[in-house]
Amino acid sequence: MPTVKPRIQVTETPELAQALAIAEELWPGESKSTQVCRLAELGSQSAVEARTRRLLHVQEIQKYVRTHLGGVYEGATIAEMRDMWERDAS
Repeated sequence: MPTVKPRIQVTETPELAQALAIAEELWPGESKSTQVCRLAELGSQSAVEARTRRLLHVQEIQKYVRTHLGGVYEGATIAEMRDMWERDAS
C-alpha cells in the first residue's frame, strides 16, 4: 500500500514471535503489522511508566537523604564526597 510515511523492517525473532502470539490473543484477526504497532505502543507506554516510577524513587531517596543527612553533602562534588567518606571511615 503506498504511503509517504517511512517504513521499517522487523525480523521475527523468537522473542517477537512470542509477543505476536500474545498479540494474536489480544487482537485476533489483526494483521501482524498492526499487532507490531500496538505492541510498540504498549511497550512505549510501559517504558514511560517505568521511567516515571524510577524518577519518583530517586526523588524519594533524595528526600530521605536531605531529611536524614541535612546539608552534609549538598553542593559537594563526587571527589569531595569520596574524601569525606574516606575521612569518616578512618
